[in-house]
Amino acid sequence: AFRRALGSCGLRLLRGGRFHHVMGATDKAGGIRWLIERYRSRWPEKNFISVALGDSPNDLGMLAAAERAVQRLV
Repeated sequence: AFRRALGSCGLRLLRGGRFHHVMGATDKAGGIRWLIERYRSRWPEKNFISVALGDSPNDLGMLAAAERAVQRLV
């Protein structure tokens, strides 16, 4: 019921390592993509490699979006 109520407000519920997170339309994957784009447009001559660290289900999108992913298995 809580998840449905959040959905009706344009929000979603994500399970993290220790907590549940109420989030809007953005997420960690979108954040890392945005950051990579900004770095590459600001310094096009540089070779950047994105690295993401995560330890819970809400990190999966971010880990997939990064060029190098480090996942702590719990």
